Amino acid sequence: MENLKTSQTSKDLERAKYVEKVTKLLALASSSNENEAQMAMLKAQKLMVQHSIDMAEVEDIKTVKKEVVEGTSGESVVSVWKTSLANIVANNFKCKLFLTKQYKKRGGIVTFLGLKEDVEICKAMYSFVLIVAAKGRDKAYNKISENTKYSAKGVMGDYIIGFINGLRDRFEEQKQKNNWGLMVLCDEEVTEQFENMKFKKSTPRAGITISNNSVAKGMGYADGKSCSMGTQIEN
Repeated sequence: MENLKTSQTSKDLERAKYVEKVTKLLALASSSNENEAQMAMLKAQKLMVQHSIDMAEVEDIKTVKKEVVEGTSGESVVSVWKTSLANIVANNFKCKLFLTKQYKKRGGIVTFLGLKEDVEICKAMYSFVLIVAAKGRDKAYNKISENTKYSAKGVMGDYIIGFINGLRDRFEEQKQKNNWGLMVLCDEEVTEQFENMKFKKSTPRAGITISNNSVAKGMGYADGKSCSMGTQIEN
């Protein structure tokens, strides 16, 4: 009985995602760009036929009030690479990103703005990729420093740059392969609230020292490209 309930819940969630996608496509169908509007309408109609979605369901989702929340990573960030990773996560899980300033402290706390469930996903994913990147960075440094007579200074930075590029490409390929472009867009309520917020311009101060080590970059890229929540983190 429990398996049947779980299966039904999974189907309901999947259907809700398709209904939400149709809603966004219909919104794009009112675009002033004629080609974009036509393509959006065709895609919406196709999904509605494939999944037996009627306009009543679409209208229902429009009337549901969505709660926009903030969620923080809990640590003060001064490194550019950490905010770069946070930005990739936010862009792929329907959230906006900003830094919350702490009194008399450098940098700021990574803060995600979005619907509650999306913010929780961002927080979990961000924490995960930070751990994977840090462990991989240390592993690359140890491996390269042991096998070279030259300075390994900058190797960690090279690895991190590779990791960031690999993770970004992973998400881009997923979007293209599964046609998830519209699925990762922020909800209108999130975008509206973000645009109405007032921010002071600020950037993390700590940059990345690099040495253009292709081996380190390659290791980072491979790890970033294969990174997922199902990946086992090695010690």
